[in-house]
Parts: sequence; C-alpha cells; structure tokens
Amino acid sequence: MSQISSLPNSGVTDSPLITPGTASTSSSSVKPDAAPQSSGPDAGQPAPTTLHNLQNAGARMQEMARVAVDRAGGLPCLEGNTLDRIKSQIPRPGIFSGRASYNAMTHAAEDCDAAARALSRVPVGEFSQNPISDEAFDALQNFVKAQNAFSASIDAFVKETGKSSPGLESLRQAAQFRAAEALNFAASMQAGIGAPDRTVTEGIRQMSPEMHGGVHILNNLRDEAAALFDRIDSLQAKQGQMPVESFRQEIADLRKDMDALKGKLSTQRQEAKFTADDGVFGALDGMISRAGQRLDNLAKLNPQAGVYAAVNAALPRISDKVYQSVAELIPYGKREALATAVNNYNATVKRLLDGVENGTISRQDLEQGMRDAADALDCSATDDAIALFCDMQSNKLPIPPALEHFVLRTPAAVPQNKFTGEINEVCGMLDAVRLNNHARVEYITAAYEHNLDLQTVVEASLRGIPLDQLELEAGDGVLTEARKLGQGAANSVDLCVYNGKDGEDRRLVFKPELGARRGLERLTAGVLGYNSQVRAMQLNVAAHRAAEALGCGSTIAKSRIGCHEGEIGLFMEQAQGRAAYDLQRGSVFCRAADGTELRGRGVYEYLAGKGLLATARANVMRECNNLEWADLLSGQVDRHGDNYLLYLDPDTGEARITGIDNDASFGSRRLGANQVDVSGDDPRLQALLKDLHRVGVTPVDGRVDLTGMSNEQVAVIRRHLGFNQASLPAAIDRTTYDHLMAIDENQYRESMSACMDEDAVNAAMTRLDAAKKHAMELESLGCVIDNWAAPATEVIIRDSRVPVPLDGGNDIRAAAMVQNGFYNRDLAYFLEPLPF
Repeated sequence: MSQISSLPNSGVTDSPLITPGTASTSSSSVKPDAAPQSSGPDAGQPAPTTLHNLQNAGARMQEMARVAVDRAGGLPCLEGNTLDRIKSQIPRPGIFSGRASYNAMTHAAEDCDAAARALSRVPVGEFSQNPISDEAFDALQNFVKAQNAFSASIDAFVKETGKSSPGLESLRQAAQFRAAEALNFAASMQAGIGAPDRTVTEGIRQMSPEMHGGVHILNNLRDEAAALFDRIDSLQAKQGQMPVESFRQEIADLRKDMDALKGKLSTQRQEAKFTADDGVFGALDGMISRAGQRLDNLAKLNPQAGVYAAVNAALPRISDKVYQSVAELIPYGKREALATAVNNYNATVKRLLDGVENGTISRQDLEQGMRDAADALDCSATDDAIALFCDMQSNKLPIPPALEHFVLRTPAAVPQNKFTGEINEVCGMLDAVRLNNHARVEYITAAYEHNLDLQTVVEASLRGIPLDQLELEAGDGVLTEARKLGQGAANSVDLCVYNGKDGEDRRLVFKPELGARRGLERLTAGVLGYNSQVRAMQLNVAAHRAAEALGCGSTIAKSRIGCHEGEIGLFMEQAQGRAAYDLQRGSVFCRAADGTELRGRGVYEYLAGKGLLATARANVMRECNNLEWADLLSGQVDRHGDNYLLYLDPDTGEARITGIDNDASFGSRRLGANQVDVSGDDPRLQALLKDLHRVGVTPVDGRVDLTGMSNEQVAVIRRHLGFNQASLPAAIDRTTYDHLMAIDENQYRESMSACMDEDAVNAAMTRLDAAKKHAMELESLGCVIDNWAAPATEVIIRDSRVPVPLDGGNDIRAAAMVQNGFYNRDLAYFLEPLPF
C-alpha cells in the first residue's frame, strides 16, 4: 500500500476507496415472466414480485450506467483512443498560434494511449500482491503520470489559444477521473475486494460509474428506482384484466415518478461535480428522458386504434381517382352500376370505422358490416374489372395501378374463405379490446424499454402475436427515411431506414401483411395447405427460426413484425448481394476493388485471373447447400433465382447467400422431404390428380413423392403446385449436420407453434424427421462435407445434376431445372470452365 500512496497526485481530491457493487446484469434478467392465460379476473395469476432487498433495482441502475458509458463511446483515456479523439474533435490550428501546444497535446494523448495499453497488459493478479509487483507498479505509475500530463497539456492549449470546447473539457476531466479510478482499482485489489478474474481494464471500467456518481446515485435513488421497477413488475398480476382507464392512470403515475427520478439525477450530478463528464452519465440522463417520453406515449394508448387499423387495411376506401380510372376500362353501360357499388362500399366502411373509433360497435355488427362491405362490390361491373385484370395478368400485360388496387386491395376478388378468416381475426381483436387484455405487461415493458411504437403494441397484443416476433427497434420515432422498392397495389414493398441504438442506420424492408396474405392465395403454391387465418409475416419469422436451428441463420433474412404507415406487416433485414437471375440477365453482379463492373461470365473470368475461382466456387456451393437445407425444413417451394441474393466479393472469394420472400413456406400439404398430400375436394387438387393420372402417377394414401419422378411428371407437379425446386440436397456441411442432428424436437415444435396452426406444425415436424434421416444417409455415403474446396466435393455436386433436355416443351425443361440444387440450377454455368 505504501507504494500506491507514493504515486503522483491524480489531480482529483476526495476519491475514497469504493467497494465494487452488484455485478451488472441485463435488465431482461429481471423482467417478469408472462403470466398464463386465465379465464377469470385473477385466475392463474402469480403474485407480483416485490424487490424487498432492492438488489434487482440496483443492478438495473448499474447496468444503465454501463450502457450509458458504451453508448457515449466508452471511457476516454482508458481504451487507447485518446489521440483519435483529439484528431477527430479538435481542428489542427494554423501556423501562427497554438501549433506548439496542439502538438504537445497530441504527444501527451499518444503517451496516454500507450500507458493505457501497457496497463491493460498487466495480469490482474499482479495488483493483488502485497506489495504489488514492480511491473504493476511501473505501469500504474506511468498511467497516472500520463493522465496528469495529458490534462495539463489541454490546459496549456486552451490558455494559449483561448479556445475550449465540451469535447476538450470532457477529455480533461476524463484524464483526471481515469487516474483516480486506476488508483482505486489497485487499492481495491490490495484490499482483496476486487474480482481476481477481471482484467485491469474491466476493473477500471466498473470503477468509473461507481466513483463518479454511480454508487452515489444508487444509494440516493435506490428507493425510487425500486418502487418504479416494482410497480412495473406488479402489472403482472393485472395482466389481461386491467381496465383501460386504470392502465392509463398507472402509466401516468409511472411517468410522474420517472420525472422525479430525473430530477434527483440532475441534483446528484451537480453535487458530485461531474456534470461535464457526459461520457459517463450524460447518456444515462438521456435514457431517462426518453423513457419518460415513451411513458407519455403509452398514456395515450387507444386499444380501438388497433381494430380501426385492421378494418381500414382489410377494407380500404376507394378514392374517386381509382373509381374513375377503373370505370374507363369497363363497358360504358356498366359505369353507373360500378359507381353505385363503390358508393355503397365506401359508406359501409365509413359506418364500420366510425363505430370502431367510437367504441359503439358490437362484434355481430362488425362481422356483418364487413360482409356487407364486400357484398356491396358484388356486381357485374366488378366482375368485368376482375376479368380484365386476370386477362392482362395471364398475358403479362402492364396492369393499370388503379385496376390493380381495385381488384387486389379491396375484397373484390378475395376468396370467401380467406375473407372470412380476415373477418374472424378482426372480430377477435374487438373481443380482446372488450376484455381489456391489450395492457399485457410484456408489451408495456417492451414499449417502455425499446422503440416499439403504439400501433405495434396494440395490434400485436390484440392479435396475440408473441413479443419475441416483434421488431422492437423500428418504431415511428426512429424512422429517418422510407421509399418504395416495389409498388404493387396489394403487395407494395418499402425500404425503411431507422436510427439504431448506437446511431447507425438500420435498413429494413417492409411488406404489409394483408397484401402478402392475399398474394399467397394468388400463388400457385397457395394450394399447398394454408389455414384461412395464416399470417405470411409469421411464416417468414418461422423460416428464419428454422435456419437458425440449422446453425445458418444468415441464410434466411432475419424477419420480425411491426407497423409502418398504418399497417402491420413484416420487417426483413436488407441483405447484401444481387439476385441469382441477375447473372443470367447480364446485369452488373459485383464490383472489383478497383471499381470494375463484372457481369455474367465476366465474374468467372475475373475470379480465375485472381486465382480465386476454386475458393469462390466452394463458398457458393456451401451457401447454396445451406439454403437448400433451410428450405427443406421450412417446406419452401418458391425459391427461384429472384428470391435469394448472392453476395460475392471477387477480390477475396467470400460468398454469402440470403433467402428472401419466404411466404410460400410451411404449407401443411408439404410432408416429409418431398412428399405432398394431394387428397381433398379442392377443385385445383382434382385437376392435379387428373393430370397426374395422365402421366402415370398414382397417389399412395393420398400422397405423391416427387423423388425419382420423371421430368414430365415433375412438370405436372410444378404447373399445379408451383414448385420451383424439387431436389434433395446431395451433401451437407459438417456444421449444419451437427446442428441438425442436435435439434430438440420439443423445442423446435414450440418455436414453430408460435407462428402457425397445428396442421402446419405437424407437417414441419415430419420434414424435420425426414431431413434428419436424409442427413444420416448422406453421412453413411461420405457426403458430410468438411472441405467444400476439396475435389471430391465438386464431384458430389456435379454428379447430382439432372440433365436439362435440349428439346421438348418449356415445362419439361423447367421441371428438369427444378430438380437441380440451387448451385447447379442457377450458378454453375457462371462459375465453371464450361457450360453443362
């Protein structure tokens, strides 16, 4: 201890030895679990957790302080980036004034960084010795000297130039703080109260918030913080049974306490004299302010708004512009009938929305009103518009946007059973409002702690969408930009840019749920067994979960649920790369480091010239194979070359593939590895059976197996069921194999059950079982791949190719292609010496 006391003065007085507090834990570790469903006011509800010892509240506050430090860019003068801070924040002065003191300051900053690096390399155990080792003493002494010298150099620069700034002041005070923290860290280790397995840097990092306000705040604000968190936890007991007004009052009270907490924080900061050290507690102050703003918004929560949005999405009113444009496309004599139909439809929709907004409509009236609205459009003029739309679509003619909006966006052409499913869902949301179960504690907590906007809170809760499927950081409050990527009336896609937690941009692609759901019905694959209330957005979530279970989650674009421009839908992370078909189109596929644009076979030529062809081919084969296994688990049938992206770096050979647009997944008729249930009375299935009989396929127990079918037989399946792939993977990556075999079936079933109906889950489980059996067969054949660049691996992939006939109809050629794996089907021609 005598060695420590002989070190140079740190420049900070009254820095007592501080005992490290409770170890930091994530705030999620103390969130209440979701309560079970109940049938009565208090049935099955656990008692609220009371934080008598206040330990959890303290841990939360300490974690907030740690996050504040990280979000503010870490701890200057400790992490070796002091010189970078000077260069980025302080302009270099001119040649006449301040140059010498500026150079002295940068040299001092450089010494400061070097001393921090040297101190961080000292084994933490060296400080536990008594006396501390020479190595630790020298590093500590040099570190404190460097901080003091750096602080003095800032003073000299300010004095000479007369220029100061918040950044410089923060760095000056940070240098003094780091010196004091280092001394206190060493003292705590000497006293035996420091964690022996902690690094020196980690020890000082934890010491900072405790010494400069953390413990002071914890001691003085502990009661208030505990009460606040305890009351949030106590909402657990009211879950599902909390009246709207009581909910609003509770949020208002929480907001009042949050304001009081903020006031206390401000007072304590002034008393502790660390106001300028925003690197430590400025961000904490901001976090509390933002929390207060969220509570303000929650107090305005209106459960009817969720039902209103759902009705408005299912029954969008038809504008005069759309009506006039459609009227010009149908026979003149029917335009009056169309005008009558549109007016009746709009009037019915307005009546429904008014009733929902005012809270005066009953479930029965809402259900009948939605049917009346759809029936209002049932006339010969509407039939003519639909027929025109279908004719233009089948002949691949450009469809006027107004006609597309009229047919697809309104319920004009929605099948009866699908629209009934939409009605049932909306009416279920109205029932949830009447039961007051929109105020579920997990949603309240998520909105409080994240950027979840109010509409997402309400709609997700009313629709029963689990919290772990929501995009928590994509609320309207952090939206910075949005633009259309693709404009279709029922299936528009927007690129949304959000401000992330640390200021970085998050780029998410948004697709409205209703358009996706109705679009699924129009796909040929829609016959593969989808419940009338299927949610395409949840199928996408499940597809990503299946890929994660395989250990290759990046192979399927990460998908979450949220709201944008008044509609609930799917947020999908924007992936790098270009569509595989872009190689065939000759579009620019990638760019070399020197800016050279590479297209088609030019990609092959460039890679070959760099000696990276084998590396790139191996990486692409691995990525394609992982996507095949992910699609096998999800039952995806629509994986064509425009809904997966390939990122290829031509200067390194790195490759990444990401599957997008995963709506056509998890059909309940897709069983086993390649079996399809074709039983039932659906006219589309009857037409399929007739064609199958013509090509010599007889279902067994109502099922057909695509494995081993001829090109002609597969062509029938593809034409009726929409298959864009019908191959079983010819190999499997070692890591993917290990993850697949380790999947726990109970956990997998639970994960899928949160996203789809029971029939779809059961089908998913049969595919999981079939995938494991196929993988074990490949293992016995030596087709589990450890090295994708090995010549034997290329042989396995090439031998799995199905030859494409040079003659015959388009259906036969296409059927042969879909029996190939993705690499052989879409990319081999561009990455191999000769076409096959």
